[in-house]
Amino acid sequence: MGPNNTAPVSRKQTGVTLVELVISITVISVALVAVLGAFSQSATSSADPAIRAQATAIASAYMEEALLQPYTDPNGADTGSCEEGAGNRGAFDDVNDYSCINDSSGAKDQTGASIVGLAGYNVQMAVVSSTLNSIAAQRIDVTTTYDGIAGLSIKLTAYRMNY
Repeated sequence: MGPNNTAPVSRKQTGVTLVELVISITVISVALVAVLGAFSQSATSSADPAIRAQATAIASAYMEEALLQPYTDPNGADTGSCEEGAGNRGAFDDVNDYSCINDSSGAKDQTGASIVGLAGYNVQMAVVSSTLNSIAAQRIDVTTTYDGIAGLSIKLTAYRMNY
């Protein structure tokens, strides 16, 4: 009863019930798990784009070096596979010489020396005789992989024409 024995005073209930509290905690925890899962996934693969870009740059450098060489051996003694300077690309004098490259212990410069900071990148090259529109050509494939990421493989293909 209210003051002076009158009708009871109505009070509005404030606060949160136990059921509402449990439901809100459940919803918040599910959302938090989803957000943290997405953050964790992006954090573990954040280096991938930089590694892919580096692998592409390495493959491009090897490809450019091969494309700058003559189509056939200037000495006329082209055997089609690494006949000259197998460990020293500086001695290569035609595109076919690049078919033997298998730098599985890291990217190397033209003298065969390892490049600092690129030890995890592996480079393989293949040169295959081909024809394009009845013109003699050589298909050059450069594949770069990275030791730290399984399945990462960057492959570039170009053709060197005999013109």
